[in-house]
Amino acid sequence: MKIKCKNCGAEFDENLSACPYCGEMNQSGAEKEYMDKLEGVRQDMGELADDSEEEVGRSIRSVSRVIIISAIIFIVIALSIVGLSYYLDNRSMEANGTPKERLAWQNQYYPVLEDLYEKGDFDAIMEFRDAHCNDTGFSYYEWPKYDILYTYEMGYLLEKGYERMDPNNEYDVTSAIYYVLNYKYSLDKMRTKLSERDLELIEAYEEVCDSMIHDKLGMDDEEFERVRQETDEGYGPVYSLIKKYVKKNYKKK
Repeated sequence: MKIKCKNCGAEFDENLSACPYCGEMNQSGAEKEYMDKLEGVRQDMGELADDSEEEVGRSIRSVSRVIIISAIIFIVIALSIVGLSYYLDNRSMEANGTPKERLAWQNQYYPVLEDLYEKGDFDAIMEFRDAHCNDTGFSYYEWPKYDILYTYEMGYLLEKGYERMDPNNEYDVTSAIYYVLNYKYSLDKMRTKLSERDLELIEAYEEVCDSMIHDKLGMDDEEFERVRQETDEGYGPVYSLIKKYVKKNYKKK
């Protein structure tokens, strides 16, 4: 099952301990990862039951030490998870405002966003987001239509950065590939859910997307497909894997 990162809005597998895009901790995933490891310890201890009678005494003492150590580790990790979660929640609240402030922002600005959406003025929505991203209570990424606009946003960013993208700059190349892959992944995922109008607006960026791949990055279809496969862990492109691929394989133009 996919969940949405409360920090950056990206979707990822609920079993991951952190968002692969921004690093935000996923508390339920972190707890599951720890419990899986603890279960491994429990199974290892269970195998001690097969020891011979002569070794029982030593096994009991060994198991006791393992249990004590495991208990200490569990307490430390549990406290760390709670403490880190508290810190991240507070940091997020400081950055985006309190729930009351976010609700006030939504009541004030969601009607504006809805009006722009109904008009099909997606560029104006992007400009609105940029103009208000530092507002107290900013909660654009909680807007119900954000999933639709996310796909458009990837194409929008590609077009805005097309001319200044330097094919000899590792960061520019990594970002360009990330936007292209996200655009294509999101479009494939959302295509059947979009209205005819929304699909037409979003597909308008396919040309600049293909030009970025072939003209700016100099990739053929085979290489691009290889990048797609090597950087997708089942829930979309992962920025860290793209960065790794670029560093290892991309040839400067």
